[in-house]
Amino acid sequence: MMKQWLIRVVQMIWQVLQNPRNWSLWWRRIRRGCGIILLLFLLLSCLSCILLGVLVGRATATGPDAGLDVLLVVDNSNSMFDKGGIGSDPDLRRIEAAQMFVNYLGVDSGPISHRLGVIFFGGQAQLVVPLTPLADQARRAEIAALFAEPQRMDWTDPATALTLARDTLLAETDDGHQPVVVLLTDGKPEWDNNPTEAERQSVIEELRRIGRQYASDGSRLFVILLSNEATDADSEIGTTYVPLWEELVEATEGCFYAVRRADDLITAYHDILVLLSGMQTAGPVVEAEIEGETQVEAVTIEPNLARVTFVVRVSGAGATVTVHRPDGGALKPEDDNVRHASQGTTAIWAIERPRPGDWAVVMAGQGSVTVWKDYLPAPVTPTPSPVPTMRAEPQSEAVTPSPTPAPQMIVDEWPEAVLEGQPVTLSVAFEPEPPESPRVWAEWVLEDGQLQGWVWMAGVGLSLAGLGGWELHRWFGRLPCVAGRLRVLQAPAGYAGPTITDLSLLDRRSVRLGGAQAELPVPAEGSSWAIIGALSDGSGMELTPYDGQVVQINEHPLVGPHLLSDGDRIATEGVRLRYERLHYGL
Repeated sequence: MMKQWLIRVVQMIWQVLQNPRNWSLWWRRIRRGCGIILLLFLLLSCLSCILLGVLVGRATATGPDAGLDVLLVVDNSNSMFDKGGIGSDPDLRRIEAAQMFVNYLGVDSGPISHRLGVIFFGGQAQLVVPLTPLADQARRAEIAALFAEPQRMDWTDPATALTLARDTLLAETDDGHQPVVVLLTDGKPEWDNNPTEAERQSVIEELRRIGRQYASDGSRLFVILLSNEATDADSEIGTTYVPLWEELVEATEGCFYAVRRADDLITAYHDILVLLSGMQTAGPVVEAEIEGETQVEAVTIEPNLARVTFVVRVSGAGATVTVHRPDGGALKPEDDNVRHASQGTTAIWAIERPRPGDWAVVMAGQGSVTVWKDYLPAPVTPTPSPVPTMRAEPQSEAVTPSPTPAPQMIVDEWPEAVLEGQPVTLSVAFEPEPPESPRVWAEWVLEDGQLQGWVWMAGVGLSLAGLGGWELHRWFGRLPCVAGRLRVLQAPAGYAGPTITDLSLLDRRSVRLGGAQAELPVPAEGSSWAIIGALSDGSGMELTPYDGQVVQINEHPLVGPHLLSDGDRIATEGVRLRYERLHYGL
């Protein structure tokens, strides 16, 4: 009924706009009783615009409700391999991280099917793995084998690789799947030892053009820049290409990651997976070195979680890791509520509806172990309360009609389960006496055109207010929020908070560090002692002492605002934190 009524109203408005001669007929209909309907319609339009603006703003922060089509675009130029001791990734950590990406996305494939492909590039680009479904363990193993042994490729041409990725997605992406490209490189485009300035500018403009195409296609672009001492010597990477990558990922709602060590590539890939899957993360909940003796680390699973995913990374000779439920039973791949995948040094465990309590990570052998905990809260399901069945009693024929309309009493008929042994209070509400006729009331409101202009002005004003509310929400949404991560290096005894906090997930323009009333309660007790805020121009994060508190930054007293850099150490009495700025494109 509501849908049909809205369609009729829209049709009437359209007819009036098409032919001004219909305005008089429109106005006569208003005077005959439709004024209230028009006013209500405009009011609903206003409220709908505000609600739509809020929902659109929130929708960008939620996880996908359709499958993903992901292409991993991996730089295999000569500088990525061992190059006289200065190669960016001689141990092929990029392959290990890509294998983890495949397995994580594979276990995330349930009712929603994800696909993944791989492109290697140097001076040329090669589609090593076409877009392939990931739900099957055997298929994931085949994919991992296809890119396990990369070969050196001369020069570096990311534009060609991004073009091949776009062509592949346009040709093969299923309807409803979100196209995603993750580019990993360690430097800047190179095709000659001595390119001219015109050639450099041409490459930059080509990358910008490709970025605009990605934005137009609705493809999300993520860029990981692997840097080291050798790449630091080339100032053009920092002055030209870092801002360029940031520009491209911002236009496509992606992220830019600057990674200093190849060992940290898996962290960057994991962050991208969390964003794409709609999960939340507690970060690394276990970081341990084991030397032969069995070690056990407790990991708390909170109540009301729809899923928990453990990412287990092991390095070392003969190191083994098992995850145990609160009842002591070890997780097994064949368990009913478990999805499992493993390849190389990483294993993924996804547990549906996990039992809350203290789980255990049992480690043996020699080496290092890192365990990330990601989670998805269960949706809140409202508990329905008994609703009375409403029934109108028929009028008795013996009642003598009265010239004044009498209010009708509605009797509540309750289910027997509610009535058994419980007192029932029956309340009767009477509607106020209605006017003689809705038409008469409407004509009085609009008599002699006294309020005609007010009705139109109120309707237009409400609609503009709704659109203004939407635009205001969008304007506030464009203001920069805090970004980066805080890692707890030292905390007071009894601190039970997270060891790592992703500030971007707080969705705030500033956060206080300190007591339980602060946005980031470190330590758990005490007053606030510092504030981290995003600069209004989006150029970075600023640390400021709170209300004269004693704070240190990099072992020096903090006497005023300080622009945070990656790796800065923040300290106060009993607390030491490290600020990590891995991504810039939020």
